[in-house]
Amino acid sequence: MFCPLFSAFGPEPITQRLGIGEGRVLVTTDVLYDRRRIAELRRALPHLDHVLVVRSDAAAAPIAGTHDFEALMAAASIDFEIPPTDPEDMALLHFTSGTTGRRRARARHAAVLAHHVTAAYALDLHPPTSSGARPIPAG
Repeated sequence: MFCPLFSAFGPEPITQRLGIGEGRVLVTTDVLYDRRRIAELRRALPHLDHVLVVRSDAAAAPIAGTHDFEALMAAASIDFEIPPTDPEDMALLHFTSGTTGRRRARARHAAVLAHHVTAAYALDLHPPTSSGARPIPAG
């Protein structure tokens, strides 16, 4: 299950959301790791097994107890078989209240297909071209 976190969240909303969602992996930047005091939060998050850090400076030293995102991606195989999921399995966890972190909406895998179709046909969003540029929507 995926749960997006707002980059301006402080330590409390991050702890609430990761705790409620029983987050096992957090992807963040080195700057946000320090600014949001993630090292301190980890003691209160028993389910958080891994923190993947995108470093702002490739020459910067890795953060102890974390994994370097770029190194993991460089070592990853391009061949990956997606494990089977059931359309009713949870895919996305959204927190709809910006203040308490208690209200949430869950989307199942079946709903992800509807989001994809909405993005393509209602919002006219397309993948980047081979040059990396986004196509200009028609109309």
